[in-house]
Amino acid sequence: MSKRFDRLKVTFVGEILVLSIRDKLAWNGSDLSLLRDALLNFADNDDRGAIGIELDGITYVPSGFFGMLYDFHDKGFAVHLFHPQEKVRNMLWFRHFFEVKQPKCYRLCLRPPRSFNEEQNEPLPATTVE
Repeated sequence: MSKRFDRLKVTFVGEILVLSIRDKLAWNGSDLSLLRDALLNFADNDDRGAIGIELDGITYVPSGFFGMLYDFHDKGFAVHLFHPQEKVRNMLWFRHFFEVKQPKCYRLCLRPPRSFNEEQNEPLPATTVE
């Protein structure tokens, strides 16, 4: 792995390649760029078809984060988020497009968006994690 990726921790959860940025609580655009470049690098060299991002402790993600995840989903990858904090789980894009796969693991699952009125009246799933 190149020096550019030294800030990343790479692990596997089963067949899912999982990336995390070390020692960060809030990501900015350069962190998002680092994640995207690393995922592209691994996607070109790995045929597992499943990627994940570790969000333990992350309290803020840039607005382009979901778009980046959607791009990978659109390329045929199963996209997972691990240990998202409540602040992230409460984001509109998260509530609309992620479903619980297993405790503390959520999978991007595109489905028709709910109407605004349904969103206001629907509580968060009881299976959310702390």
